[in-house]
Amino acid sequence: MAFLPDFETDIFISYARVDNETAAGGDGWVAQFVKHLEIELSKLAGRIGVVKLWWDPTLDDNQLFDDKIQKQINGSAIFLALASNGYLKSEYCRKELRWFREYAEKHHGLEVGDRLRVVNVMLNNIPPKDWPDEFHGAIGSKFHDAERDEDIGQPPMPNEEMFRKKLRKLSESIYRTLQAFPSAAESQPPKADDENKPDDSFVVYLADVSDTLQNRRDLIANELRQKGVRLLDPIPPPHEAAAHDTKLKTEIARADVAVHLLNEWGGRRMDGLTVTYPQRQVELGLQHAKSQLIWVPQSLHKDAIKEIEDATQRDLLAKLEDTNLERSRFRFIRESPSAIAREVLNHLEELKRQQQLAEAALIDTHPKDNQHASWLWTILKARENNALINPPVEDPLSSLSELETRLREAARLIVVFGEVAEDWVRERLGHAIKFAFTEKRQLARCAVFFAPPRLKKDGLFDLGIVHVDHFDIQDLLNPETLADFLGKPDGQMGRKR
Repeated sequence: MAFLPDFETDIFISYARVDNETAAGGDGWVAQFVKHLEIELSKLAGRIGVVKLWWDPTLDDNQLFDDKIQKQINGSAIFLALASNGYLKSEYCRKELRWFREYAEKHHGLEVGDRLRVVNVMLNNIPPKDWPDEFHGAIGSKFHDAERDEDIGQPPMPNEEMFRKKLRKLSESIYRTLQAFPSAAESQPPKADDENKPDDSFVVYLADVSDTLQNRRDLIANELRQKGVRLLDPIPPPHEAAAHDTKLKTEIARADVAVHLLNEWGGRRMDGLTVTYPQRQVELGLQHAKSQLIWVPQSLHKDAIKEIEDATQRDLLAKLEDTNLERSRFRFIRESPSAIAREVLNHLEELKRQQQLAEAALIDTHPKDNQHASWLWTILKARENNALINPPVEDPLSSLSELETRLREAARLIVVFGEVAEDWVRERLGHAIKFAFTEKRQLARCAVFFAPPRLKKDGLFDLGIVHVDHFDIQDLLNPETLADFLGKPDGQMGRKR
């Protein structure tokens, strides 16, 4: 799915084949440009692969305008043209541009807000009088090194500082255009209080309640189902104590959160026991639930609990109120009854955020190794893993600040060791570990990627405090390497909950 749900593709990239040719082998200029642009847009969107780009790496200037290209153009929100002398001389490229304009004029329009959906990225210094008609109205993005009007100009190479600066400016402009589409809001990460449905892979167990809260429980259950939440079947039955406990332990372990509604009334007594079903379910939840929310009325404060006549209920609530050990296993909700469902939805959104954090891997790199980092990012993306790249910054203090910011978004760290010195890698690892310890951030695994032509030296970066994984390009060719580092079996690489 694209960033914009109304389109199949966010950005269609049109280019001339000559601009992607290379005499040295490997990726041509256009291929590298697309890869770097995708990374920059992922950073702006906050997640890898959210913005969908499409280009045809097998382009042939002599090929017919086929249905595949037409479909991609029709389904694209933005048409990005890499305008060069070769582009203007290619009838095929001009045909793509005309096709986009004709289709856009009949459907979504050529403009969104005050922005044109055609982006003119100039690889050569082409005067406006020579631009195709479809470019008129657009300012054009200068992506060449010409300083005078008479200079032809050439696009900078991806390892040059000029390339990074121009790419950053271009990607921000494109991202603002994407955000201008009305459907962009639908693709943004959900807020805690919005109307989006939580991921239906999360499961909620609504515990048994006293008769005085049964109607409230039913209302909450209906509201959660309407939001797409999966609820486990109510227990009891079974009513017999041993069978009840066995069933409850199984079901409550399946749930991502157990929700209990308590007041001064204990509820139905269990068969042959003095404890009630709601009380027993709270006790078992403290032992077996992944997380728990316990609602009590606002009026049932600490002093009011002491006045409860039912001794068993009074003791349970007093224990929950006072025991720090128990409090770490649940969260009290003291809101109005109408706010309970919203609190459950907020909790599920937080669970999703924590899950994304636990699965995310941060690639930390020096500007010298940016190309290696991009390649590693591509490997992670191919396995559909949530990967981030720490933007390479020359200034040491700013670079460490960026590292800390990104460590708040990922629980796994991979430092790229290519052209940089060993001391730089050690400093990054040490700073990350210290930051995680002092800020109490989760840092599940650390690793160093020995970028070609470096070969892995096991133990080179072991710091003693935290184990550091070492792997090189040969390891990455083995799917089990990353599967182990990312904490999931290879068969589940990229699989959602």
